[in-house]
Amino acid sequence: MERLSTLITRHPKGIIAAWIVLTLGFASGALRLTSRNNYDGELPLTDPTVAEQKQFEEAFGDEQTMLVAVKSPDLLSDRTLDKIERLTSDLSQITGVPEAGVTGLATITIDPWDPNTSTVLQAVRQSASDQRHALLDRLPQTAGFLSDDRTSTLIAAQVSRTAPQSEVAARVEALRASYAGPEQIYVIGDHTVAQAIDEGIESDLGMLLPLAFVLILAVLWFCFGRVQSALLPACVMIGSIVWTLGLMGHLGVPLNVVTSTLPILLVAVASSYGIHVVRQQSVLSGKDRTRQLLKDLGRPVLLTGMTSAAGALSLLVFEVQSIREFGIFA
Repeated sequence: MERLSTLITRHPKGIIAAWIVLTLGFASGALRLTSRNNYDGELPLTDPTVAEQKQFEEAFGDEQTMLVAVKSPDLLSDRTLDKIERLTSDLSQITGVPEAGVTGLATITIDPWDPNTSTVLQAVRQSASDQRHALLDRLPQTAGFLSDDRTSTLIAAQVSRTAPQSEVAARVEALRASYAGPEQIYVIGDHTVAQAIDEGIESDLGMLLPLAFVLILAVLWFCFGRVQSALLPACVMIGSIVWTLGLMGHLGVPLNVVTSTLPILLVAVASSYGIHVVRQQSVLSGKDRTRQLLKDLGRPVLLTGMTSAAGALSLLVFEVQSIREFGIFA
């Protein structure tokens, strides 16, 4: 620790310059940071469940079901039926949806054994308005796609798990917005849920991280009475966040629901080390006070950090990948 104290006190500008260069280097990695908010990759590749999933995908495909519900008191009117038909056609054009990957009133045929017969939607449209409910009652193949009160219908789209999440979610949301009114359109599926989680993480980090940062700076300024005393912990907080997220970006480790809490955690943990340093510096005097500060606090701070790191690394006993990643980077 004595050698480290000597190095820091003899070359303060070099140490600061090196810290800035390293921080900028890690910042470039933080810009490449992505997110992963589904169960893919949550279990080790050697887990039996992962192996079974791969076998299922190889045999039956990797599509996931996205459900679109259309609700209207006039569901069987010509105008709403036309809208359902056009919506079904547009859903089939989404990236990742295979041919014949959309099922609904516009694709289910009257005779399930003859694909050349008219669809249920076409048959309903061709029948008289007062006969449409009775016609649907005679078609068992519509079960699961129509509500009992005939005010809602379901359209099921198979979407590849490898399809770009943001693109699929954006396209589906655009379709929902364009077709809604007076009908109500609801969408649920893995791609849209994962995208909603991504947007929620970005929104929460954008609000909570600056708020936590400002609150801690305000508390530091209130406690020490000087702006300069708040700058050191601030630099430690910024550096710890940039270095951690930057390292994740450089290593290609995406953020997930668990690791997205790291920045807030680092703000709380990193600021505590700076507080000890600032407090000790305020009671020291003389030209050699920096060396004395490092001598007094260097070992305790180092040991505290190592203890915290060991506690975080204990999370490696979990098999869930997101928890293991949290333990590694915390």
